[in-house]
Amino acid sequence: MLGWSNCQTQQLCFQTRKHPMSNLGHEEILQAVAVGYKPNTPAPRVLSKGKGEIAQAILDRAKELGIPTRSEPSLVAFLMELDLNAWVPPELYAAIAQVLAWAHEEDKKLEESKY
Repeated sequence: MLGWSNCQTQQLCFQTRKHPMSNLGHEEILQAVAVGYKPNTPAPRVLSKGKGEIAQAILDRAKELGIPTRSEPSLVAFLMELDLNAWVPPELYAAIAQVLAWAHEEDKKLEESKY
């Protein structure tokens, strides 16, 4: 299980591709972080994170569940430093709120396109 919780949680998944620190190759490493927010909790929480195959599994699961996914390299860098289940720190609230607003708009567009 990758850490997904019930449907009452607003969930987002962020991804980025990062070049490895070594000069051995130019292959990029996929990174992904899933963040969720439940009403009446102090802040969003890191639900899942990983690199490489784990990151791909997180993104695949997000797609299966219809969770919005967005490439946010600088946000991923900060979120990857947090522990699993850690609360997102206040300095990232504005960035998370912007992406939640984007996800809400994407959901509205998807709903409108069904009619």
